[in-house]
Amino acid sequence: MVERKFKSVAPEEFLSTHSASMSQNLSKIKMNGNLVMKSMKETLETIKADKKSKSWKDYQDYLNEFVINGISTSICTSLKYLNELVIYDKKRKPGHYTWFEINVQLNKSVICFSPDFAESTATEKSIRTIITTVIKDLLDISIQIQRIDTGGVGDYLVEMKDNYQIRFMLNNINNNLDMTEKELNAYRDQFSEFKKYISEDPHEFFENFLKSEKDSKKKEADTEGEMAVEETEEKNPLLKGMRTKIPSFDLFDEKINELKTVKEKVKMIKNSVEFAWIKVNAEPLKKALEHRIDEWINVFLNFLTTQIQMFIKNCKDFEEYLIKGVESGMRHHSEEREQLMNVMEVIAKHRLVNNERDATFEFMRKMISQNKKHSGKSNKEESIGKEQKDKEDYLSILEEINSQFSEIFQQVISVKTDI
Repeated sequence: MVERKFKSVAPEEFLSTHSASMSQNLSKIKMNGNLVMKSMKETLETIKADKKSKSWKDYQDYLNEFVINGISTSICTSLKYLNELVIYDKKRKPGHYTWFEINVQLNKSVICFSPDFAESTATEKSIRTIITTVIKDLLDISIQIQRIDTGGVGDYLVEMKDNYQIRFMLNNINNNLDMTEKELNAYRDQFSEFKKYISEDPHEFFENFLKSEKDSKKKEADTEGEMAVEETEEKNPLLKGMRTKIPSFDLFDEKINELKTVKEKVKMIKNSVEFAWIKVNAEPLKKALEHRIDEWINVFLNFLTTQIQMFIKNCKDFEEYLIKGVESGMRHHSEEREQLMNVMEVIAKHRLVNNERDATFEFMRKMISQNKKHSGKSNKEESIGKEQKDKEDYLSILEEINSQFSEIFQQVISVKTDI
């Protein structure tokens, strides 16, 4: 009554095939049961026996025992085979095939099996639910045949539920399911080390990372990757909108490397594992975890990329501002008060930027190097075209801007001298 293919199948696929097959088998059993009752009636009419007589009742009881034994033997044989399918035996026999194949995956922030093993109220039937359905189908054999000892009234379900062998086999099946479930849960629980990266918000974590280092910055001076914090930074047009009070690049490096180590651990997860009769496909979980860790890494890298792009934009804006200021200073006479004030403002901002220029550009070189060191296919650069990638050689752009500043600054100094 229970059939399986010689390969692993999805539980739902098995249940679909089983239900169709079982429906046909139960129909045949019911039809044969009706033939038995018809034969009993014909026998009664032929021998013209009294239905209430002791001899007829003894005959009914005699046949009834045959039917009970037949039904119980059929159910026990099927339950025994079912138990062999789900037996938890770590020593597999040659030619062993797992019966069911399930996935371990990430559902929102929960690592779970699909379908689940335990009893579930979800739309997707759990493995226990499927096994329970198979057992019920087998016991349903007893309700397809009308009772002989009562003249067709009632069925044999009570006898089957009270049958010692059937109860023994059901107990064995349940014990094997319990052991399998225990092993599966232990396997799933080993992924708890990744819980932090599943349940926590990487953006919130990153903000806390920046915040936790903010106070310590006041006590440190000129650490690698850190630019000395001065009041003039807030007025420096090259740093407009940027966050310069950040942890050292050593700490950035440490955190990113930590995340990359976690990602390597994820890659080491076996694509599939077998637990007696269950094969677990771990690829959906691996892909989800890798994607999740990439999100964490990209929070760090995208912050650096955004800072770099913002700095380059600020430099280009300031370059344009200086050029206009220099041209204005050359066109107008110094006695024009309003124009003179504008030129003096340009000169003041030039002086501010020029005084911090070496430190600022060195800071950005380290930031670009840090970003380039860890950027790869996991970074958002994967999604941009080749033309855009060619434009994002940030270090070359930075050096080109620095060189252009040198030329423009000389022009500003000439204007200043003229004034």
